[in-house]
Amino acid sequence: MITLEDCIALCGLSEEEVLAIAEHEHIPEIAATELAEYLLMTEHGTERICAIIVDDIRAAIAELESRGVVFADYDLPGFRTVGHVCVLGSEKAAWFNDPEGNILCLHEDIPSAAA
Repeated sequence: MITLEDCIALCGLSEEEVLAIAEHEHIPEIAATELAEYLLMTEHGTERICAIIVDDIRAAIAELESRGVVFADYDLPGFRTVGHVCVLGSEKAAWFNDPEGNILCLHEDIPSAAA
């Protein structure tokens, strides 16, 4: 049986990087290894991985929108975006599709004093 450690070793990122993707994308660690592998194999994949976690989500949204990226908006019970941003506990998040149709998410950590 292939273990999580095997998948991490094969995906091209460190364990810490895979765990950060899993945490910020709210997916199982094993799925984060697959997402990492997929992104690394695409053009500008490394930049995509680095761009997932941002310091200023509103600035990142404005930059991507200036390039034609369309962000999703949600209005569901307990899950609502305002200006494309949803606050989820200690982070802000915004979703969009990459050119292949995959849903990607930007994340900005909220400092604990402001959370």
